[in-house]
Amino acid sequence: MRKKIYDIIEVGKDNPGANRAYSVFMLCCIAASLIPLGFKETTPFLDLLDTFSVTVFIIDYLLGEDWYVVDPLGQTQINEIALYKILEKHSKRYRKECKGRK
Repeated sequence: MRKKIYDIIEVGKDNPGANRAYSVFMLCCIAASLIPLGFKETTPFLDLLDTFSVTVFIIDYLLGEDWYVVDPLGQTQINEIALYKILEKHSKRYRKECKGRK
């Protein structure tokens, strides 16, 4: 499972279709994020488009390139591991608390 997710996000030889779909999706998000910049006035659709593309970029950045779950027991475990990875990568306070526990 870990290798499969890695191959989707990175340039993988084992699953070129999924990697291509991920790359096309991210390129579409990049292009979509530029559309609202071309208008002087905003509309609800442009706001939604902007919010969606920013949300995708934030999630992609926060999870990082090495995020994966090996044999998850359920959605709760996936959410918990993702949260810990985000905290570990971006929270000095969390890393300090973890060092204090060891």
